[in-house]
Amino acid sequence: MAPFSWPRRRTATSSTAGGAFYCAGAAFARVSNCDLSGNVISGIEGSGWNCDTCSRNVFRGNLIRHVGQGGLGAWNAFDNDFVANTFCRTSMGLALGPAASGNRVYRNSFVAITGEWQCFDSGGAVQWDNGREGNYWSEYHGSDLNGDGIGDTPYEAPVNILDRYPLMAPHREAPGCDAAVAQMAGGGY
Repeated sequence: MAPFSWPRRRTATSSTAGGAFYCAGAAFARVSNCDLSGNVISGIEGSGWNCDTCSRNVFRGNLIRHVGQGGLGAWNAFDNDFVANTFCRTSMGLALGPAASGNRVYRNSFVAITGEWQCFDSGGAVQWDNGREGNYWSEYHGSDLNGDGIGDTPYEAPVNILDRYPLMAPHREAPGCDAAVAQMAGGGY
């Protein structure tokens, strides 16, 4: 699929990109005030989504799976919300560039990430929770002694990841979580 650019105030919902080809499932440049939700990007050797100079967008309820080069790369990304997305079997979930700031990442599921890092935040100016809920990380092995569904200790990872409220299970809004976790537990992942 060739890179493309959307003007402001657009919605991309229920789109599917996939197949065995080596490129980005979708590439955006100079996108702002968009709702990018309910999309599936699957079976790509390259990157799932690349977003350059993106601001004030909402990425919600997307499923990015079986992607070789990383789930979603956001470079020069400002004030975006990444909420209730699922990253399954990608080399990296979410990568935010050094100029990224003001982005909020919560209720996402990072399941069976195959690379060295679950996510990458080279600028360190990303909020990895909303002050009450963070994200589900399949490599998080903390405890939840009070049973509220939030880990008792923060999830910390290299490259500026600090989720103060890691979820103990995938969030109910995130797509495809149950099947992905069941497959992983059963050895199918």
